[in-house]
Formats: sequence, structure tokens, C-alpha cells
Amino acid sequence: MKRIIIFTSTFCWLLISTIGAVNAQEKPNALLKAIYLTKEEDYALALKYCDKAIEENAGNADSYYIRGYARYKLGKYEKAIKDFDTTLRLNKNHADAYLYRGNCKKALNKYWSALKDYKKARKIAPNITNMYIIKNFVSALFS
Repeated sequence: MKRIIIFTSTFCWLLISTIGAVNAQEKPNALLKAIYLTKEEDYALALKYCDKAIEENAGNADSYYIRGYARYKLGKYEKAIKDFDTTLRLNKNHADAYLYRGNCKKALNKYWSALKDYKKARKIAPNITNMYIIKNFVSALFS
């Protein structure tokens, strides 16, 4: 449940912030399409639009975050970590990037490194992340 709340809140924020930059007469940009495709769980196609969004604006942390999330969902953990690293280089307060980078590290059995990312996420967004972190980290230890 917490994962859905975090994911939904991130995408709502991204959608609202991105829509504000798009005039009614303009076509939606690549990042909007990537967000939509990710919500529809078409991660492979979302990756293509993320790549295009990054070509359009390489300084947009959200493009790297969405691409990292799509790669995470496809099980491409090492590449996802690189995208989350870039997201965090561009926006050091991106709690969701820390969470999903931690999830990638957990999937790669790098538990202590994952725990560090979870702690950073919790420091940025304590109310949202506490239960999410506990649930995921404990389940990893006992699975």
C-alpha cells in the first residue's frame, strides 16, 4: 500500500509539474508520454520516451528518475542505479530516487548500501518512507 502511495504521489507531482510547462496547443512532450506509459506498465516503450526526454533536456532529473524506475521494473538494476545516481546528482532531495536505488541494491544483495539509501530517503520524507522501508528491508532479510 505504501509503495502505491509513494509511486502515485511521485507521478502526480511529475504530471502536474510537467503539464504546467505544456501549452494547450503543444503536443505533450516525451517525458509526459514516458510517465503515461509507465503508469500503463509499458516499461520498454517508456524507456524510449525517456531517452528522447533526456535528449530534449539532459538536465531534467525527472527524466532520469522515470527511466530508472522503468529499468527497475524490467529487472535492469545496474542501469537503473546509474539513472538514480544521475537523478540524485541533479536533485539531491529526490526521496523516491533514494528508495528505488535502495530497492535495486537490495535486489543485487547489497543490503547495507540499500539501507543507507533508505535512511537518506527517510531523512528527506520521513512520513512517507518509514513503513515502506521497514516493510521492504525486513522482507528482504527473511525471504
